[in-house]
Amino acid sequence: MASVWSNLRKGQLMSLAWYVVQVATNMEDKVQGSLTLNIIKKINDYEYAGQKDKANQVRESFGITAELASDAEIDDFLKKNIILVPKEKIEEVRNGKKRENDRKIFPGYVLVKMDYSDEMGLLIRKTPKVSSFIGVAKDSRPVPISQKEVDSILQQVNDSKEKAKHKVEFEVGEKIRIVDGPFVDFNAIIEDVIYDKFKLRVNVQIFGRETSVDLEFGQVEKLG
Repeated sequence: MASVWSNLRKGQLMSLAWYVVQVATNMEDKVQGSLTLNIIKKINDYEYAGQKDKANQVRESFGITAELASDAEIDDFLKKNIILVPKEKIEEVRNGKKRENDRKIFPGYVLVKMDYSDEMGLLIRKTPKVSSFIGVAKDSRPVPISQKEVDSILQQVNDSKEKAKHKVEFEVGEKIRIVDGPFVDFNAIIEDVIYDKFKLRVNVQIFGRETSVDLEFGQVEKLG
């Protein structure tokens, strides 16, 4: 699996761990954006106040190196590497049309890679639409998830980029309606599902005779 850290120097993020943050459902992307802006603002506020050491501490907490100078560079880095909303590619069929969309793997949760401190923990908790960290220990510090869990999540994300999963599941024997091609508006029975080619083999009655026809997912729709 290609590492999401391939653009960073080896060992640069060794002290950082992944934490799970619970957020309002359907607000995951907004939280990602808000948290990114809050981190950048915290860095800038310290720098404007002449507190360079504190600004660097915030940078180090989220693996932001000196090479990342502009707000835009930091924003891009954080959203791609540090504050993640894991998503997978999904193949959907709507109104007979095949579309590829993103689906959140863990609705209501955001992953954050950081060197946890009380100050940075408070910054995250005070971000609008954030509920809490998941897995809080007795000392009120959140417990990071294991690298094995993270690798599994990132593998799922990477795999879905290579090949979209199918949100519409077809079954052999299921009755469908053809919405495109020479047999449009015909009903048919599914004989075989060929997911790797996005195709179906269906049985259609034409002039009283049963005929097998190969169709793409986008040429049919479910009945009922």
